[in-house]
Amino acid sequence: MISDFKQIEILFEEINHNLTSKVHVYLIGGVVLLYQGLKPATKDIDLIILKKQEFVAFEQALKAVRFETKIPTGAYKKMNLSQIYIRNDFRIDAFHETVCRKFSLSKGMRKRTKKLFALSYLDLNLCSNEDIFVFKTFTEREGDLEDCIALAEKGLDWNVIINELQAQI
Repeated sequence: MISDFKQIEILFEEINHNLTSKVHVYLIGGVVLLYQGLKPATKDIDLIILKKQEFVAFEQALKAVRFETKIPTGAYKKMNLSQIYIRNDFRIDAFHETVCRKFSLSKGMRKRTKKLFALSYLDLNLCSNEDIFVFKTFTEREGDLEDCIALAEKGLDWNVIINELQAQI
């Protein structure tokens, strides 16, 4: 479990040092809730990388810092999870382009992101709470319902959610 966002910052700095080209990462899961203080800990880092060459570069950097790959099974296979990477307490669930074979990181979603930080080779972006809510409603993982409740209690722009759903359907 990851309970301090500083751990994630240190991890991404380590990954950045092993990249040789620019990679844009979009965080879509519980790690964003951890950053906002809406969740005390998260078991994984859910992220999307849009471009195939960036995904491959990111994967190579993860392998360079001793992450091992795990083939998605069960509920994770249904989510169209591109790959699972594990090292000690860190688990990265990486998606290339789409989540659950249905939803992509649309232009609207990209406009609503907040840049967390930009390193020499790594741009880390936080997806909006509305978009995280959308992604979490399509998964069947433990804790996603509780995360949706926490997001709703914080306050969501339901029109953004409805418009995104309509645009993607």
